[in-house]
Amino acid sequence: MAHIVYGGQAYPLAPNSADQIRAAIKDILRTGSWGELNLGSVREEYETHIFVMPGVPIAVHSWDLDEPDPRLVP
Repeated sequence: MAHIVYGGQAYPLAPNSADQIRAAIKDILRTGSWGELNLGSVREEYETHIFVMPGVPIAVHSWDLDEPDPRLVP
């Protein structure tokens, strides 16, 4: 399920949520915290995550769910 995590809270991501994503990124940068936006997938075949931290370039990671989660592979 697509969601946004920041400020210690998880928020469901609504369909057609470009405005919600922009608002979350602005809020993350304004508060000086970090955030992860899990964009999920319509067909549940891959996941896309956007990592946001003030002072660090925004990172986008996508991977096929049939492959190991790259965050967990040493």
